[in-house]
Amino acid sequence: MSRARCICTVRNARGVHCRVAACLAELVRDHRVRAGITAGGQHADLGSIVEVLSLGIARGTEVVLTVEGKKSADVLARIKQVLEGRKES
Repeated sequence: MSRARCICTVRNARGVHCRVAACLAELVRDHRVRAGITAGGQHADLGSIVEVLSLGIARGTEVVLTVEGKKSADVLARIKQVLEGRKES
């Protein structure tokens, strides 16, 4: 099992809202990986829309992303695209 980690800044215009959280959960589910996000010292499972929304992540927030599973680096890159607003969300 591979593991990938990175730090990125949320650039999505409205931060992490419902549609973004749902997109992230779908990525995690579809690729059968375990993934997490940490912001402001709080951690959430990216597979849980409610957990992610509870972090209240606004645009400009620096987050730490971790992904474990097959093709973790590819999944991490897709997650990062969503958070940076480079993928429709």
